[in-house]
Formats: sequence, structure tokens, C-alpha cells
Amino acid sequence: MSFVITAKRGGVAVCFVAILGASSPAVAHESSRTGVRVWTTNSDKTLHVRDTAPDKNDVYGRMTRQGVSGIPTLRNSNGYKSEAVRDYSEKILSVQACVDDFGGDTCAPWD
Repeated sequence: MSFVITAKRGGVAVCFVAILGASSPAVAHESSRTGVRVWTTNSDKTLHVRDTAPDKNDVYGRMTRQGVSGIPTLRNSNGYKSEAVRDYSEKILSVQACVDDFGGDTCAPWD
């Protein structure tokens, strides 16, 4: 829902616009490169991995989580425009987007 309030002050019309309603979930951490986008939502407890290129390469997101050792991954092997989503009980502290390229993986910087 949105509404506009117009007031006249000193011969000048002043317009205020307010937009109310559900907002999109805030993205806390995000990492991307050609072919993949990885981001968190839900107070950093949900990880999303989207394949953004029609190249037949798998993509995955790496993460560090509070109280969890190592660097777990969430893989998306479902192709272009698909998205893998997983909820975690621990807070995600950082993410990295990677493409499973032939001969080695290509990863974006950590966020």
C-alpha cells in the first residue's frame, strides 16, 4: 500500500510519499561471479545458490558457520536459472560463490 500527502507551505507544494507493506528479506552476505550468485537471508540462517549461466557447469556456495569447523558447501547441479536453498540452525558468517569449471573451480572473493 502506498499513499501521497501533499501540503502547501509558503506557496510551495511539498509532497511526502510513504510505501507500506512487506519488504524483501535483507541480504546479509553475498558473493557472485560469472555463472553463480550466493547469498544469505533469514538472519543469516538460509543460504541460496543460483546458477546464472547457461554453461552446464555445476555451481556451489561455500560458507563458514558459527560453531561449525571446516568449510561446508551447498551444491546446485540443477542447471541454468535454478536455485538451491537450505536452512541452517547456525548463523552463516561468510559466503563464497564457486563454479565447478573443467580443470578446476573458479571462486569469487569471500563475503
